[in-house]
This record gives sequence, structure tokens and C-alpha cells, in this order.
Amino acid sequence: MGVAVNLQPQREPEPCTEHKRLAKRFADATRGYSDAVAQLAKHRGTTSELDYYKLRLLVDDAREDSETAALALERHISKHGC
Repeated sequence: MGVAVNLQPQREPEPCTEHKRLAKRFADATRGYSDAVAQLAKHRGTTSELDYYKLRLLVDDAREDSETAALALERHISKHGC
């Protein structure tokens, strides 16, 4: 007698509501970071040093926001498994 083997591919669990919220937050934050970098590049060499510095601070804040959102999503996936 043979052993029954399930050859059906295992499905990943469906993302929960919190996962979806965190994924959207990460996507939005990443888009914001990308937009901030694009603005910084656009104004490089065409704006005052002070304005460039302000844009640089916005880029830094957007990067930190994106990293925070990524970590929150990673923690949720690790803890919740979805």
C-alpha cells in the first residue's frame, strides 16, 4: 500500500486587514520618498543653498518614514504569518 501524498501547491495565507493596511502605508511612504528624491534632483544646482537644504531634510524625513513603514510590515509578517 502506498502513502497518500498531497501534491497540491501550498497556498500562502490570505493577507489580513492589518497586513493590507501596512502594505498600503509602506507603498505610500515609498512613493513619498521617491517623489521627494525626484524634487531634490530636479532642483539640484538651480535653487539656493537654504532651499536645497530644506529639500534634503524632506528627503531624509521621507526615507525614515519609508523605513519605519517597511519595518512595521516586516514585523507583522513575521509575527502574524500573512
